[in-house]
Amino acid sequence: MDMRGPVRLVSLVNDVEWEKHIRDAVGPSSIIRWIRCESDLDGSDGLANANVVLWHLAPSAHTAVTLGSTFRKLRVVMPLTPIVLYCQVAPAVAQLMLLAARLGVHRAALRGYDDLGRVLAAAVYDYQYGNACEEILRHLQLDDSVVPVMAHCLRHAFDSVLSVERLARALQVDRKTLHNHLRRGGLPTAAALISWSRLLAAGWLLEDRQHTVSSVSRALRFSSASELRGMLSRYVHRTATELRNVGALTEIASSFHSDCARYGVSMRGRNARGTRGARVSHAHTFVTSPPKDGTSPLTD
Repeated sequence: MDMRGPVRLVSLVNDVEWEKHIRDAVGPSSIIRWIRCESDLDGSDGLANANVVLWHLAPSAHTAVTLGSTFRKLRVVMPLTPIVLYCQVAPAVAQLMLLAARLGVHRAALRGYDDLGRVLAAAVYDYQYGNACEEILRHLQLDDSVVPVMAHCLRHAFDSVLSVERLARALQVDRKTLHNHLRRGGLPTAAALISWSRLLAAGWLLEDRQHTVSSVSRALRFSSASELRGMLSRYVHRTATELRNVGALTEIASSFHSDCARYGVSMRGRNARGTRGARVSHAHTFVTSPPKDGTSPLTD
């Protein structure tokens, strides 16, 4: 899915051969603003609209001091844009990579090992839609116990069509355990939750009027715009135009709350004991990567 258009890249590189390699790697559709020295960051033209920074890390051009100085200037000019390091495998690069990681770069790619185009696309995607998931979860204010399930559904709503079987398998439980866990958390069935997650993702996208119903339906893998309109009518009892006028995400979240109320006490009532910040942090770690120790996030 690509709701963002082409990759808009700010590339910090001062080497003709690397420039050619980067241009070939990212493809002709990418828009590149070349930064050949730190002072080039003083001009804002072409920087504000960038959706990723590619930083060529070369031992001959960087020291611990210059690395920190460049990073700080990047953050002044582009405070939220994800930064991807790009370098060759070499002993002299290792220490610089560690320093850059401590500063807060998002990813690293190794020339000759990683597909640069894929790494950049993943950095942009994770940044934008990871934030989307967190924003949606802030609207929902769910009980902590069910945040991992909803976060997983939302994350996949943007890039695939999730099934109940796949959801249970990803959470390392059987379908009955998943069903019981959702009921205890005051949520609808897994199938309904997956449908709601797609509608909530659609609501987030519809907040931007540049996105048409057709483009949103294609992005979220609905069979057609008519299917999306039908689901909005059935679940939210509103048209896409009506939702845009009242705030699509807020209205869909409100309808989701109403549906959840049929399964138990309200979400807001259940959340009296938790903090919003904790829920968002928990959601973000799960959206970014599932548990790696073989345990289920649903374990009590």
